[in-house]
Amino acid sequence: MLPAPKSVKLDLKLLYPYVGETWMITESTDKGSYANAANLKWTSSNTKVAKISSHSSNKCYFKITGTGETTITVKTYNGKTSSCRVIVHTESQRAAAAKVIAQDIANTIPKNLSKLDRVRYAAATVQHFSDCAQYTSEAPEYGKPYGVFNRGVYTCAGCTRALGAVLECMGIQYTHVNENQWTHQWCEFKINGKKYWADGQIGYAGAGEHFTNIDYDWYDKNERIIYNYYFNHATKLNRITANGFYEKL
Repeated sequence: MLPAPKSVKLDLKLLYPYVGETWMITESTDKGSYANAANLKWTSSNTKVAKISSHSSNKCYFKITGTGETTITVKTYNGKTSSCRVIVHTESQRAAAAKVIAQDIANTIPKNLSKLDRVRYAAATVQHFSDCAQYTSEAPEYGKPYGVFNRGVYTCAGCTRALGAVLECMGIQYTHVNENQWTHQWCEFKINGKKYWADGQIGYAGAGEHFTNIDYDWYDKNERIIYNYYFNHATKLNRITANGFYEKL
């Protein structure tokens, strides 16, 4: 028989769901140890927010029943535990929650960069969120900063508004190009009267007109170097989990 687990972990650590949704969370123990559905205990610390509906194998299903916070915890038969924090915002809280992250991003950008490079840094950060997220126009908030920053879903509209929220925190006025149109979208802004563009989906900013007919193969080989530069030289970065959700260090 395999030995008792020395540790257990969940595939989600932080979650921003909506009322009425059902989520699945998966546990795993250290390699070579033994635990199964019969000897795992799942609990929700606040059943007014989330209720465990069922569990089988190493998976647990829970339904979001109200706004607020709860913690979903799994406990093995020998007392090892792991938890996921679940935060269910009201509609009015979502914009405020995204604004907190936008401000935090603005605060992490090195002050010694030029204004354009600071915008590039912001664009690269938003693009990093989209790298960890799912592209969809089906999910709630897909076109809003909350979708990009908190929910792990995005479109070009969502990336544009997310980047715009960061720019506003940086004191930079911008125009949302092609807003509410089924085409690519980005931010336009000015430095010393000269027009620039910034794209949160591709993670870059430049002077003049946005090159919407971009050759993405060329871009990945060349301009993406900018993205790598900023993240390799950052002095402080907050963490984006594998499923796209944001965790402040």
